[in-house]
Amino acid sequence: MPRKTFNHFAPVETCGGTHSNNPKTVLNRSYNLVKRGIEISDHRDDSAFRTAKSRALRKLRTSDGWPGLSPAEQQDAEEAVIQELVSQREAKKRAHEREWRVKDERGEIEEEQQRDDVKEAEVEELIAEEEEWVSEEDEEGSAQSDSLENRRRWMDDIRNRAAKWYDKLMELEVDAEINALCVDDTS
Repeated sequence: MPRKTFNHFAPVETCGGTHSNNPKTVLNRSYNLVKRGIEISDHRDDSAFRTAKSRALRKLRTSDGWPGLSPAEQQDAEEAVIQELVSQREAKKRAHEREWRVKDERGEIEEEQQRDDVKEAEVEELIAEEEEWVSEEDEEGSAQSDSLENRRRWMDDIRNRAAKWYDKLMELEVDAEINALCVDDTS
């Protein structure tokens, strides 16, 4: 059976399992859920890089010849492994960026966003249908419909906060680039 191709630009799908309630974890998860397109692709590339780096360094440090190397040689070996992985990550990012541009030129991005919007609309419709099936007794005695509404409001709040933080991070990144250019000009 042929393998299903992986869409690097697809939004993150949440699973039904339990997640950590740590505030930082919740916030990070909400940031990742908001990412779309090239942003999520870059995030996935960076995650794959960190995993590959950890595995490669562990393999290097547990190899037979590692203890016999001097500290300088060990550092050089680590830097060589990391540099190779960095170049692989950058190549992946460039390839995904080219793929994203091609999709944009073909108009496929709007189609994907429309499909995502349709999926979100279907989910909201299912939630609305669930709420319609709540009897009067359930409305008086149960907090189920309130719970669904609270979840929806909570997710909207997280999305809004994530968007604000993302905008702030982009501003800081632009400021840092400008400052770096100013420092380069003066040297």
